[in-house]
Order: sequence, then structure tokens, then C-alpha cells
Amino acid sequence: MTKSGIYIPENSNKDRPYMYEVIAVGPGKEVD
Repeated sequence: MTKSGIYIPENSNKDRPYMYEVIAVGPGKEVD
């Protein structure tokens, strides 16, 4: 979890971090 509240799995961080940033805004926030 980044300081901005965006959840980015360490596994996929190098693959597509931008995808997780977008997802975290919606359904991603529910997966705490």
C-alpha cells in the first residue's frame, strides 16, 4: 500500500503499476 492509499502488489509492481493505481480508485479500495 502506497502513502496515497493505492494498493500495488510487490509482485506486479514492475509489470503494470499504473493498472493497479486505476483499479485501487474503485473496487481495489474494497480489498484492504
